[in-house]
Order: sequence, then C-alpha cells, then structure tokens
Amino acid sequence: MKIRKTLDPDTDLLESICENDRSVGHMVGGVETIRLKPEVLARYVGRYEYAPNQPAVISMDGDLLFLQEGANPLRLPLTPWSETEFTSRTNGDQIAFQLQAGKVSGFRFRSGNDVKNAIRKE
Repeated sequence: MKIRKTLDPDTDLLESICENDRSVGHMVGGVETIRLKPEVLARYVGRYEYAPNQPAVISMDGDLLFLQEGANPLRLPLTPWSETEFTSRTNGDQIAFQLQAGKVSGFRFRSGNDVKNAIRKE
C-alpha cells in the first residue's frame, strides 16, 4: 500500500499509528495538507450505502470528517487532500466524493487494491 508522507528535516520520525484520532500531525500522512471550511465539510455528512444493508456514515467532529462502516463502532478520521478527496489518517485509505449538479451523490472508497462505491441515501 502506498501512503503519502512528508519528511521534515531535523525533526523526530514518528510512527504511523496513533491512538489519538484528533492529533492530525501524528497521524498517517503527517501534517495537514489543506484546511476546509466547516460548511464545505458539512456537505459530505450523511448516510451512504455500498449496497443494500451495507451502510457507511460520514460524520463531522470539529475540523475532521469521520467514516463509520456498518455496525463497526470504529470511526476513521478523514482529512482533505483537495475539496473532494480525503485520506483516512488511521490507515491511509482514500475517499473521493462524487458530485452531480453541485450536490454530493456518493463516494469511492479505496483501501489498497479494494475499491467500493457508496451512494448517498440522506
């Protein structure tokens, strides 16, 4: 799996796994790439489905989006690389939100070689 990293000279190397899902500087990918306004992040919040009975929920807490899949209580923190592309700061998975007529219609979730598409339900 390929993960984007930034090396800052004359700093300590940190591990890629962090138990604190709020400390962006210590998560996969290092420092934040860009910061989006809360109203932009709020566009993505909602319920999605990969397939019937396979839900995915995007929520927002502070300046981070989170992905929760199915009944799994784990919420993966997401930070932006662009206005529509995000990376899971826990494991490097990628989410690209899709827009139709200016509205969020779904997202493509990439984890290694696995790709799943989710359709927005609400």
